[in-house]
Amino acid sequence: MDYWLRFSSRSARVNDEVNARVHESAGVANPSTVILGPGIFVEFDHCWKTANDTDGLRSLGIRVVRPEAPWQGRRMPCGRYGGEPFIATVPCGALDLFTAAVQELAVLMDWCRSTGTGPVRIGGQSLGAMTAQFVADKPRRWPNRLQPDAMLPSTPCGRVEEVAVHGSLARVWGIADSMAARSWTLDTILSFLRLLDLEDDPKMPPDRFVAVPGTHDDITPFTDALELADRWRVPHENRFIWRRGHFSVPTALLRNHAPFVRFGEILNRLA
Repeated sequence: MDYWLRFSSRSARVNDEVNARVHESAGVANPSTVILGPGIFVEFDHCWKTANDTDGLRSLGIRVVRPEAPWQGRRMPCGRYGGEPFIATVPCGALDLFTAAVQELAVLMDWCRSTGTGPVRIGGQSLGAMTAQFVADKPRRWPNRLQPDAMLPSTPCGRVEEVAVHGSLARVWGIADSMAARSWTLDTILSFLRLLDLEDDPKMPPDRFVAVPGTHDDITPFTDALELADRWRVPHENRFIWRRGHFSVPTALLRNHAPFVRFGEILNRLA
């Protein structure tokens, strides 16, 4: 069964309506839930038949919630393409997007807790993975019901600056040069982006993380993903390091469900 959730964004800076699609497996009472955030420029409705990575989770009886990120999909501002404000307004756009997305994930976690007693975990690919990491790290004073039980990031990255300034797409877009033309120095850009840096001791226990980085990923660079996994003490059995790039990791997840199976084992332990 598939249906939609809609609510107003809690961010005054974004100030629009949030849409999230829910996928439930038939015959599963009180399922556990995973909230999966999308990568930038990813529109679920456009790739539904070719990149539906919910099947591996639904086959395990897991309810999947897929929110649209700020400025993407039905939330795309008129005259822009999906995700453009994030790229075009670095570094302020990164602060606006992630602070909005984290608050929106809190609303979705609250809905999940109110509709069942199963574990609630978060994850996603690329931009979605980074948003999930912020929820696992930043809101330390949130009530326990708004703390995720486990996390599944695919193609993660520990620092926003690695994506927005140093990654291969950032170089192709010429972000640093464009910002310099508008009198932003690199040091000033980084001083803003480093406000989003993750701490070394997330509230969630390390054995509840399952990470899927790609060794050839230069968009959310592999070296930074590995460094984050080390800092967060993610067990080696929870690291699925694949010899793939940024876009071929999620493609591989369509047929290799080993990370999902491991994730399911963690959830069964929590149930």
